[in-house]
Amino acid sequence: MKIEWAERARTNLWELHEYIAEDSPENADRFIAKIFDNVEALVDQPKMGRHAPEADNRDDVHELIF
Repeated sequence: MKIEWAERARTNLWELHEYIAEDSPENADRFIAKIFDNVEALVDQPKMGRHAPEADNRDDVHELIF
């Protein structure tokens, strides 16, 4: 399985990192790293998370709530 990040997702993560880093750069790094670690777990566990409701007929699209 290959993880593909949407451009919007990458932008959102960067903006989230920048927002958290205003108060704590270390926490921002740690939080984003946790998100990446959880998403990378999908490589070995592709059915992890819930089926993305907006992907009606595709069972290969899942989302993780973090």
